Amino acid sequence: MWRSRRPPRPLHCGTGSAPGRTPPALGEMMARGVASVAAAAASPPAAAARARGAFIVLEGVDRCGKTTQCKRLVEALKADGVSAERMEEGRRRGGPGRARPSRAPGPARALPPRSLSPPGGAIAIGPTRGREWGRSGGRSGPEEAPARGRAQTPSATRAPRRPSSSQVPAEMWRFPDRTTSSGAVIDAYLRSGAALDDGAIHLLFSANRWEKRAALLSALAAGTTLVVDRYAFSGVAFTAAKGAPGLGAAWCAAPDAGLPAPDAVLHLTLDPAAAAQRGGFGEERYEEAGMLATVAGMLDGMRADRAGGCEWARVDADGTIDAVAARVRAAAAPALERAAAGAPVKALWEGGALAGWPPAA
Repeated sequence: MWRSRRPPRPLHCGTGSAPGRTPPALGEMMARGVASVAAAAASPPAAAARARGAFIVLEGVDRCGKTTQCKRLVEALKADGVSAERMEEGRRRGGPGRARPSRAPGPARALPPRSLSPPGGAIAIGPTRGREWGRSGGRSGPEEAPARGRAQTPSATRAPRRPSSSQVPAEMWRFPDRTTSSGAVIDAYLRSGAALDDGAIHLLFSANRWEKRAALLSALAAGTTLVVDRYAFSGVAFTAAKGAPGLGAAWCAAPDAGLPAPDAVLHLTLDPAAAAQRGGFGEERYEEAGMLATVAGMLDGMRADRAGGCEWARVDADGTIDAVAARVRAAAAPALERAAAGAPVKALWEGGALAGWPPAA
């Protein structure tokens, strides 16, 4: 039998003892092993992502059809097997809407293959890449929802149907919420019945959103999908569009920093001249063609910059109600998927996880 000519090496146990040193006693080795197993058992396992409701915001100029499409999206969720009710928070006349009974869900259908990755890093509050919001148009591209007349795949024309085991309710909200104390003052202002400083009314709009923060988070945590007509982006666009000294985009965004960030902002685009031809135009303070053109440019810039650290999608609002509704449903699908996968709620304008999420039971 062949033997090595090298001298025998001192025995060591591979537990930190170096050659030539006395190995640790067997009892000590066993004690270390038991301690390691106990420590691993005491460590709590990583919490599994919990499904939640999606937070979807529709933005756009006045009379572009946001309210109608919010209602249609909630109705589409119901028709596609999601137990849904429509509550119009802050309706112009009266209080919240009445819940509608749920319809039995249809058979489960696989979701279209879309990326579930969360949006990128934090986005600066002020104008970025050397451009003022509103001075250049937004970009079209991968974020754009299917436009009128464009070829569409079946998955792009319908919202995903969720399995019956994961039904969630859906509600429609509106900002400003005119049913609150601050909302009553805002309503009088918008109807031109009150005169307020531009900065003061902007802060009042922000306070109106903060009033609803706790209820919004509770609804999302409970699995309720919120389809919201306007949010903080309209606040920035309308106030900054006035051009008042000191009321630039960065100042306008600051009061809303720390509010929940939407999972998706669906930007309904419509030529302000076309919006002016729709019924009811001119009934409120800001419904003036020149003002809306400036606001449209501001929203285009925010979409191009993914303002607020949010996922934005352009939706062509020119067309029949049914055609626009199909585009809205397709654009909302990725946000529904991310929420169902348990993506954390982020902080508006700040980026990163939202403080206080999930809310205490």
